[in-house]
Amino acid sequence: MDFEVDLTTELTIDLTAHQENVTTDSDKPDRITNRVTEEQKNYIIYFVMENPETISHSSTQASEAVLWNDLITHLNSLKPVKSLRNWRRYTLRLINHLKITPDLVLTDEETKFKRFVKKLLGTADPESTEEASETDFTEVVIESEEDIRNADKLELEKAKLKLDIIVNDLGVERLNNLILFLKGQNRRCLKKVKRLCANKAYLQMRLREFREARALSEE
Repeated sequence: MDFEVDLTTELTIDLTAHQENVTTDSDKPDRITNRVTEEQKNYIIYFVMENPETISHSSTQASEAVLWNDLITHLNSLKPVKSLRNWRRYTLRLINHLKITPDLVLTDEETKFKRFVKKLLGTADPESTEEASETDFTEVVIESEEDIRNADKLELEKAKLKLDIIVNDLGVERLNNLILFLKGQNRRCLKKVKRLCANKAYLQMRLREFREARALSEE
């Protein structure tokens, strides 16, 4: 993918519009304002096109969790760092934004991504907690490093719990299959035992007949 693209829809941060609800860095020195870079945005487009299961939910939950972990690990290595929750939210808002943006103002890569998502999802919208529009596609993310670590820890615990459930379900299913197999084996063994008992009874009867016949001949 060509990452040297002039993005006309680069994400901006407007703190002035949120003065009543958001504190600035000078007010809160321990808080940081994260802005998605052009390189991070391009990598999201590249990664999702290479791994459509990231948004299509066509694979298992465990596989999807692994993909998201790979994606955010690389995104956070590029800086700035965000939590898994915020990266998922940003990706979904990016998709919704591109869907309602005319191709004329999109870059070639954005247009390809827009058509790719439309073909992948059809008319269905990706799950999102926020409505995307032309006017609200600005992301003000003010969170402490501790918030990011706690959010990532929570997401990791949820992923581990889901994985444990999947493993337990597989274990129960395998045990059930083993029980059914052993029951089948037991039924087959019982049938063999019955046949052997019948053969034994037949041989014993023939042996008695042979002895009786020999006794008569000796008389």
